[in-house]
Amino acid sequence: MNMYENHLMCRSYKLVYNIWSWLVSKLGDQAYVDGDRSVEHRVVEMFHAWTTNLSKERILNEFFGEESVKIVVETVAFGLWVTPHLHIDAASTMIKAWPKTWLIVTNRRRNVVESSKA
Repeated sequence: MNMYENHLMCRSYKLVYNIWSWLVSKLGDQAYVDGDRSVEHRVVEMFHAWTTNLSKERILNEFFGEESVKIVVETVAFGLWVTPHLHIDAASTMIKAWPKTWLIVTNRRRNVVESSKA
């Protein structure tokens, strides 16, 4: 897994939440491993200062391992652990960021389809 292409850094919690909820909405059942809509099976996560320690530990373990988390939308709280590939600074730059964000979503969908054919 190439973690440098699987996370988005945002300046604010609000922006993290907006992008995370958009990704989960667009991916639908593909936002979860095998369509199981439980937190433990979610492939898109948000990571910020208010994320509980238990959730932070789960997200970090899954993101750096081969578990379910494949996309993390984060504030600098997560950036302390990795070098982000895509920074989203403010709402005015989101239009520029959507193509890269959509590429991550499209690649995730493609990977799900390919893995289900195997």
